[in-house]
Amino acid sequence: MSKKITLNIQGMHCASCATIIERALKKSKGVNNAIVNFATKKASVEYDEALTGPKDFELVIESKGYSVSKSELTLHVDGMSSEHCAGIVKNTLMKLQGVSQVKANPIDGKAVISYDESQLKIDDIINF
Repeated sequence: MSKKITLNIQGMHCASCATIIERALKKSKGVNNAIVNFATKKASVEYDEALTGPKDFELVIESKGYSVSKSELTLHVDGMSSEHCAGIVKNTLMKLQGVSQVKANPIDGKAVISYDESQLKIDDIINF
């Protein structure tokens, strides 16, 4: 099934940077089309979700010396009191498209979530 995603990119300094990223994304397995805009610092990628996904695009972009910008959210999770609970919280949140990392700490009951705000809003995380 074909999907489209927009990623915020950090580190581009000129139109040539955008071209480098765009070419690399277009060569990636499962990518139908990619457009990178230097002015907006965004990459729009159309892809087959059975073959590839956002984490693969992030690796491609990083391999060219750039990064996908992330936001961070810290939540207090009531009842998270063991490593088992922390694992459940982490595994559940990692299922959300746009979440790149979750650090769940049962000692202080907090989960720190790194995510791409172009794909996911805070309410989406809280209500998941």
